Amino acid sequence: MTDRYNSGIPGREISGPIRHYNLAWHLVRVFLPLMTRLRARKGKEDAQRLDERFGLYHHRPDLPENPLWLHAVSVGESMAALALIRALAKAGDRGPYLVTTNTVTAAERIRTASRSISDAEVTHLYQPLDHPQFVDRFLAAT
Repeated sequence: MTDRYNSGIPGREISGPIRHYNLAWHLVRVFLPLMTRLRARKGKEDAQRLDERFGLYHHRPDLPENPLWLHAVSVGESMAALALIRALAKAGDRGPYLVTTNTVTAAERIRTASRSISDAEVTHLYQPLDHPQFVDRFLAAT
């Protein structure tokens, strides 16, 4: 674990809860590939896109420059994000938009509904798991 992910302030010691959080991630990380494959078998993950959860892409995501990034954790938030995109498109802002989600259902809603927003350019990616290495990879790829 590097200082970069500990306190955010160079030279400052991390607090107990953050230290425990980082340690827990370090221990659990080994099991994440197995856990995500099991979730995919149950339909709770997109088996074709599991690597996105680790910030890995077999090709660089086909994203235009400077998209407006909207994160929607679940279905309700994805519907709100789509409503915002529709309103912006109607007002003349065609995007591009990047929508990230956590759930398969929310991702499917984004994919399906974004096809009907012909005036906007919408791309979907899964949010990576909340581990600094995965998030760094995601940010580097986008």
